[in-house]
Amino acid sequence: MRRAVLTLALLVALPTAAQQFKTPEEVARILADDKAGPGQWPRGRFSLALTAGVAFGELPPGVAAGLEATYAPPVLGRQLLFGITTSFKKTSLPSGLPGARYTVDVDELAAAGIVSFHLYPGTFPLAPFAGVGAGVCAMRAVTNFTGDSSRSERELRPIVLGFVGLQLHAGQGALELQFRAQTSTSQTPVLKGSSVVPDSITIGYRFSL
Repeated sequence: MRRAVLTLALLVALPTAAQQFKTPEEVARILADDKAGPGQWPRGRFSLALTAGVAFGELPPGVAAGLEATYAPPVLGRQLLFGITTSFKKTSLPSGLPGARYTVDVDELAAAGIVSFHLYPGTFPLAPFAGVGAGVCAMRAVTNFTGDSSRSERELRPIVLGFVGLQLHAGQGALELQFRAQTSTSQTPVLKGSSVVPDSITIGYRFSL
């Protein structure tokens, strides 16, 4: 009787155990589903983008650089991305007053949470994308007067941003051209009411991981 019970228990457990272990062919198929085929857009769960370009707006044009890390959940063909973006902008403002001799150097470091949609068109090499986000911007404005005197002012303010761009499939990632605009008005006395350089055009590369 005891032997019959053990035999029956083994027969019940075997199908369950078989479902938990996958054959090498099944494992290979699952791994292949996460990889892009020839000419197809890589749709990795994670991506990292590095960008550089020009910032412009109410102050003279300056430099802009950015770093973006995103996650694509397994929905909508991994075209919907959630992530964090950071950017650095630097510009200078010469005095606009006759006889005044000073300049204002402005550095901005911003971080924001973003959501974007990338329309991957099968094997076609170009793909548009767009997104929005919100975060904070830390700014330092240094006013340099004639001689060696200067005055430094710091500010932390909220920002809202939006961006559109175009991707070109290249290797295991994509080259990106992006236009970004943000709303953020400075309350620093020397720049009060100015949005500094809220817009930027950048190029970069997105690594698909």
